[in-house]
Amino acid sequence: MATNPPQPQATFAFPTWWHYDILRGLDYLRRAGVAPDERVAEAIELVESKRDAEGKWLLEVPYPGAMPVDLDGDVGLPSPNL
Repeated sequence: MATNPPQPQATFAFPTWWHYDILRGLDYLRRAGVAPDERVAEAIELVESKRDAEGKWLLEVPYPGAMPVDLDGDVGLPSPNL
Protein backbone atom coordinates (compact mmCIF):
# COMPACT_ATOMS: atom_id res chain seq x y z
CA MET A 1 0.00 0.00 0.00
CA ALA A 2 1.41 3.41 -0.97
CA THR A 3 1.74 6.10 1.65
CA ASN A 4 1.02 9.72 1.02
CA PRO A 5 4.05 12.01 1.15
CA PRO A 6 3.94 14.72 3.81
CA GLN A 7 2.37 18.00 2.78
CA PRO A 8 5.03 20.66 2.13
CA GLN A 9 3.37 23.00 4.63
CA ALA A 10 3.71 20.33 7.34
CA THR A 11 7.46 19.78 6.98
CA PHE A 12 10.09 21.81 8.81
CA ALA A 13 12.86 23.44 6.82
CA PHE A 14 15.46 26.12 7.33
CA PRO A 15 15.85 28.42 5.65
CA THR A 16 12.31 28.50 4.32
CA TRP A 17 13.26 30.77 1.40
CA TRP A 18 10.00 31.54 -0.41
CA HIS A 19 8.12 28.51 0.92
CA TYR A 20 5.18 28.92 3.28
CA ASP A 21 4.79 26.42 6.08
CA ILE A 22 2.97 25.95 9.37
CA LEU A 23 5.76 27.60 11.37
CA ARG A 24 5.69 30.69 9.17
CA GLY A 25 1.89 30.85 9.38
CA LEU A 26 1.87 30.57 13.17
CA ASP A 27 4.66 33.14 13.44
CA TYR A 28 2.67 35.55 11.27
CA LEU A 29 -0.39 35.17 13.50
CA ARG A 30 1.75 35.68 16.63
CA ARG A 31 3.33 38.84 15.24
CA ALA A 32 -0.09 40.13 14.22
CA GLY A 33 -1.27 39.73 17.81
CA VAL A 34 -3.88 37.10 16.97
CA ALA A 35 -4.91 35.09 20.03
CA PRO A 36 -4.76 31.32 19.41
CA ASP A 37 -8.15 29.65 19.11
CA GLU A 38 -9.61 26.40 17.76
CA ARG A 39 -8.74 27.37 14.16
CA VAL A 40 -5.02 27.00 14.82
CA ALA A 41 -5.27 24.07 17.25
CA GLU A 42 -4.37 21.47 14.61
CA ALA A 43 -1.30 23.43 13.51
CA ILE A 44 -0.11 23.86 17.10
CA GLU A 45 -0.67 20.15 17.79
CA LEU A 46 1.41 19.26 14.72
CA VAL A 47 4.29 21.49 15.85
CA GLU A 48 4.16 20.05 19.37
CA SER A 49 4.04 16.47 18.05
CA LYS A 50 7.24 16.97 16.07
CA ARG A 51 9.30 18.11 19.07
CA ASP A 52 11.83 15.48 20.19
CA ALA A 53 12.68 14.45 23.77
CA GLU A 54 15.21 17.29 24.02
CA GLY A 55 12.64 19.90 23.00
CA LYS A 56 14.07 20.36 19.50
CA TRP A 57 12.67 19.85 16.03
CA LEU A 58 14.33 17.84 13.28
CA LEU A 59 15.20 19.38 9.95
CA GLU A 60 12.91 17.54 7.55
CA VAL A 61 13.70 19.06 4.18
CA PRO A 62 16.52 21.23 2.85
CA TYR A 63 15.31 23.49 0.05
CA PRO A 64 17.84 24.10 -2.71
CA GLY A 65 19.69 27.36 -2.70
CA ALA A 66 23.10 28.77 -1.93
CA MET A 67 23.63 29.86 1.67
CA PRO A 68 26.47 32.26 2.43
CA VAL A 69 27.19 30.36 5.67
CA ASP A 70 27.05 26.70 6.76
CA LEU A 71 24.03 26.19 9.00
CA ASP A 72 25.26 22.93 10.50
CA GLY A 73 21.97 21.16 9.93
CA ASP A 74 21.39 17.83 8.24
CA VAL A 75 18.08 16.19 7.41
CA GLY A 76 16.88 14.01 10.28
CA LEU A 77 18.98 15.81 12.90
CA PRO A 78 17.92 18.52 15.33
CA SER A 79 18.20 21.90 13.70
CA PRO A 80 19.74 24.71 15.73
CA ASN A 81 17.54 27.07 13.71
CA LEU A 82 14.10 25.54 14.26
